[in-house]
Amino acid sequence: MNTDNIYASIRDNIKQISIIILVNIIIAVVFALNSPEIYTAKAYVLPPENKYIQELNLTDDEGGKYRDYTVREVYPLVINNLQSRKYQRKFFFDNNINELFLNDNIEESFEKNFHDQIGLTLLSKVSQIRMRSQDFLTVTFKSNEAVKAATIINDYIDMVLADTAGELARSVNTTITKRINSYEASIDAKKNLAKKIKLDNIARLKEALSIATELNINEVKMTSDNTTIVNMEDDSTIDNNKLYLYGAKALKAEIISLESRLSEDPFTIGLRTLEQKIETLRNIKIDKNNIRPATIDQRAIPPSVRSEPKRKLIVILGTAFGILLAFLYLVIKLFIFRKI
Repeated sequence: MNTDNIYASIRDNIKQISIIILVNIIIAVVFALNSPEIYTAKAYVLPPENKYIQELNLTDDEGGKYRDYTVREVYPLVINNLQSRKYQRKFFFDNNINELFLNDNIEESFEKNFHDQIGLTLLSKVSQIRMRSQDFLTVTFKSNEAVKAATIINDYIDMVLADTAGELARSVNTTITKRINSYEASIDAKKNLAKKIKLDNIARLKEALSIATELNINEVKMTSDNTTIVNMEDDSTIDNNKLYLYGAKALKAEIISLESRLSEDPFTIGLRTLEQKIETLRNIKIDKNNIRPATIDQRAIPPSVRSEPKRKLIVILGTAFGILLAFLYLVIKLFIFRKI
């Protein structure tokens, strides 16, 4: 097949070629004009400011944190929740979004009219001021109505941010509750141990009283270095000096005092410190309204220009396809003619 044959074939079949191209152009134009207009609303979300998540980072008395919530931990949670089907279904069904679309099948409407129309694009940039990576998130929603698209995506983002803040607040409040329970368990253990220690001391004192009475030691016995024994609960003193040396009089008074003691709380070391920690924690309540897990850089506004269909592109592609078909028509016709 030489060039002259091709030109001759085009000249002889110019009418058929024109019809093929024209038909494809007409089909493309009809398709472009009849395709539903789609508008894409866009909202822009940034990482949260540190001051809006600081409330989550509680510090204990020892200077340690119950949990360290950073921007790099909170922001990915927002992104995951935005693309989570759980949150999308909650928003769609709780707000009766299906009523905005002409589809009786609710599940199908959720998939086609909502889930498939949400788009998230994450763009990482480096801030020159802070010298760290910043993740800029673009959240889009497509709809045949510009106002509907903007309203839906704004309401959806608001819901996700509020629920994420609530999720973070509940997490910290749960941690506080667990810490309170731990302190309360320590208090109970200290109180139970204090009761046992009291009974042990009474038993030891009674035994010493028996020995002091038997040895007729009524007053405090002086040690060789003339130091008076005055602390009955000092284990080191008891080891170095026999307890009965306190004398029957002091031992009886100590026994009566211990047996008449109504509470061991004032004598339990560390008990009041734990109670103070519990009281402090009970006064802490993380309010989700004070937490902003992300910053909305710009809310979606109703787009004035449709995003679909791209009618010029459709017509251009239709024309190109028509030219391709015309070329194939010529090739096939020349091949058949050559065979004949």
